[in-house]
Amino acid sequence: FFFQAEDGIRDVERSRGLGDVYKRQEYMKFALLSLLLIASACLAELNLPIPEAHLPHLRAPPPRCDAKILKGSFNKIYWNTQHPMATGSGDRSDVLKVEFKKCFRRPPIVLISLLILDEDGSHNLRYKLTTEDITKNGFKVTLNTWADTKLYQIGFDYLAINMDQRPVSYTHLTLPTILLVQISVVAVSLKK
Repeated sequence: FFFQAEDGIRDVERSRGLGDVYKRQEYMKFALLSLLLIASACLAELNLPIPEAHLPHLRAPPPRCDAKILKGSFNKIYWNTQHPMATGSGDRSDVLKVEFKKCFRRPPIVLISLLILDEDGSHNLRYKLTTEDITKNGFKVTLNTWADTKLYQIGFDYLAINMDQRPVSYTHLTLPTILLVQISVVAVSLKK
């Protein structure tokens, strides 16, 4: 004999309302997951393979890629490593790899600003910094120098900004935010 709740859930026990039915369902999910973990631990203790079907439940969830704005610093010293940037001449370059502490959903816009550039003062200073290969997990900065410039240290700050454009709904129109602002400015200009 089953008792049937208002939403069609059947249960063998009489309940005091839908809350009791839902609480028991959550308890059952927790109990089944606990049994699965105990069984997996026993299999691991016996050095038996864990069935492939159970592995997705035991793995940690992937990290959420929801960073909005990240800032950070990067520093590299060349003078004590006999690096070609500090000892060589002619065209030279070094690729500096930066990894974000948290990932983005899509590749962000990255701005860099020079903090420190230590160089040999007896020669002309020539350098070029460019950002490349921007991904949702990080980016690369290429440092170029040429002629007789000798660089001993480079340091820069970076700012990575998620530029997802969320649509803004205005009555029945849905436009990207930038377009809506431009339309508003035009409308204000026409009124004056």
